[in-house]
Amino acid sequence: RSAKAMRPMEFSLKYSINNKHSIYANIPLYIKDKHDMLYNAIKEEWVKSEIPQRLYGGGLGYNYNIIRKNNFSEFIGLGFDYFHSKEQKKWWEGESTDSQNIYAISPQFGAEYRFDHFKVELKYEYHLSRVREKIIFDSVENERNNSSEIHHSYKTLKSLNLSVYYYF
Repeated sequence: RSAKAMRPMEFSLKYSINNKHSIYANIPLYIKDKHDMLYNAIKEEWVKSEIPQRLYGGGLGYNYNIIRKNNFSEFIGLGFDYFHSKEQKKWWEGESTDSQNIYAISPQFGAEYRFDHFKVELKYEYHLSRVREKIIFDSVENERNNSSEIHHSYKTLKSLNLSVYYYF
């Protein structure tokens, strides 16, 4: 739920083995404190709440260049990713934490254009993911109301990435 709505910034390192083969590593990062209005049923009023959201992880992958002409190439590839997301909500009754561990295998295809030391890449990824979600609720009023739930699910996430690389 929360990881799907996030749009992380990603740091990538790519190594070209030769003209056809390349490998990469990436680190997605997302840190945001969003504000939301939550309804206090006891006081019958809306209360402003700060909701910190975090996402981090890592990935490794391989790309194979199918067509390579001059500075243009098309590729297909496969990546393996791990993401961890966390969202905390605080309000008058207590605090809830929603954390997710996401493991994904990601088939991908795309095109890239290289000029001088720069490369522009447009890539479509299809993440086949296994998600372990843990929700914890800590009550302020009564410790007996504290609870924890764990859910496992499979999700598919799609992404379209536009990247600019600089080659040393």
